[in-house]
Amino acid sequence: MKLELSRRLAAIMLVVMALTTMVSCAKFQHREQAMQLRVGMTKNEVLNIMGEPIRGKQYCTPNIWFYYIETRWAWDFQSTRDECLPIVFQDGKIIGWGQEYYKRNVLFPLNQ
Repeated sequence: MKLELSRRLAAIMLVVMALTTMVSCAKFQHREQAMQLRVGMTKNEVLNIMGEPIRGKQYCTPNIWFYYIETRWAWDFQSTRDECLPIVFQDGKIIGWGQEYYKRNVLFPLNQ
């Protein structure tokens, strides 16, 4: 009985350690690559630097790509838009990126 309990506790500890490592490794994905972004870059140039964007989330669109950059996963492993780096394209080229740009120009644009 004690041996079985010890094995279960050891297994739980291994899972917790693995999850902690996974979360900490994912936390700052794409941060260094994002330093290379410039206004006017094409989608292909972004793909070469950043790799494939997130797919399948409701906030992803053909002209707004998101990359995990500051993951704060909790036990549910759900990520949200505010944990990602948005890159906004117009006519196939970057016009801006980052949460502030996205909020000011996409989510809550002033009448222009």
